[in-house]
Amino acid sequence: MSNLPVVDPAWLTAPEVQDVAVAAFKRTRQIGEKMQALGGTNGAEYFPGPKRCCRKILLAAIDPQAPWPV
Repeated sequence: MSNLPVVDPAWLTAPEVQDVAVAAFKRTRQIGEKMQALGGTNGAEYFPGPKRCCRKILLAAIDPQAPWPV
């Protein structure tokens, strides 16, 4: 293969990309809440938990290996 893909291990370093990841997480959470209300799931959010809403905590849940700023 002459054109190998570029692998970027720092995939969540740009603030804009972090914003998209957090927004996607929150949207997925909304879908889960709606499914629960409609009886499509059998329980509340398990991880990281519905009370976890701060951007830093959600980023740590998305990628626990990344060194997020404190």
